[in-house]
Amino acid sequence: MIGRKGMWIAIVGTLGIVFTLSCVGGGRSLSGVQILSKGKFEGVASAASGEVVIERLRDRGWILSFQENFKVEDGSGAKVYLSAAESNDGYRTIPVGGLLHLGPLKSENGAQDYDVPTDLDLDRFRTVIIGPDGSGENLAVARLISNGQPKPGR
Repeated sequence: MIGRKGMWIAIVGTLGIVFTLSCVGGGRSLSGVQILSKGKFEGVASAASGEVVIERLRDRGWILSFQENFKVEDGSGAKVYLSAAESNDGYRTIPVGGLLHLGPLKSENGAQDYDVPTDLDLDRFRTVIIGPDGSGENLAVARLISNGQPKPGR
């Protein structure tokens, strides 16, 4: 498996925990990783594609991780959110209520990570939104699906 900063060897353990050994460069070295949920980006007001996962890392807590295949057009100035609110307009605009801002979009393509509070209810916050700074249409959304593993203690 190719990691963010080099080549990785992945060993899948019980309960869906993946142990990684970094072979080149920095990154996650001998850390247990558990995928809590995953999804695929769809374009809303812009072309978008790629995968996203929420991972539990033994040494860092939870992260929202855009994978290497992530890409969005016209993402300059966009923000990354997790949403618990249902959308009445296909997520064209930011839904009201149940919104957690994770930070500015770091790049329009490639792998990037955002810290997620470990006390967040992932059964409620199931949509990743790449949205505008202020008003306007969202660029992309990804609906997260639980991997079916038991959630770790919060």
